[in-house]
Amino acid sequence: MINHGVITGALFLCVGMIYERTHSRMIEDYGGLSKTVPVFIVFFSIFTLAAIGLPGMNAFVGEFLIISGAFKANMIIAAFSILGLF
Repeated sequence: MINHGVITGALFLCVGMIYERTHSRMIEDYGGLSKTVPVFIVFFSIFTLAAIGLPGMNAFVGEFLIISGAFKANMIIAAFSILGLF
């Protein structure tokens, strides 16, 4: 839960920084951000990949333990939950 809070907080911080830079909530106004703030885009990408539980990121351990515990409890429900990840 701490990991989720940190990653979600970082993503909300990134969204707030995008809004401060563009002063718009329209997605089409966000074009060209990678040219103006390339370091920001790198951090935003890392936070996004961490939020989905990519292996190598901190959230992966929790996601893996939840899925392995679900397989021990009920294989059919766990299989459906794995399909829900895609």
